Amino acid sequence: FPAKVSQVRVKASRLLSLRLCVARRMPEYDIPASLDKLLSTSWDQVLAENPKFKAATENWGTQTAANYKSVWKPESKPSLSSHLTGYINDGKFEAASLVLK
Repeated sequence: FPAKVSQVRVKASRLLSLRLCVARRMPEYDIPASLDKLLSTSWDQVLAENPKFKAATENWGTQTAANYKSVWKPESKPSLSSHLTGYINDGKFEAASLVLK
């Protein structure tokens, strides 16, 4: 009898874990459209609206952050896309700053 109770608990625990994983699943974003939206917004506004991204930029160092600020424009999309896509996938940008698929 105790073995069956234990099995039921394990199954219930796995089911709960599965539900939590589904509930936490990040929405899928249209990466090219999200990059267009981000890069058409001023650097300062992006930082103000995205505290996790701002915190990440604070770890870059002054020179790197200044370099990003200087190229933060739509025409820089090809050179910034890989790096920014990583930050999008890591949840560094607020949903309001991105475009859903």
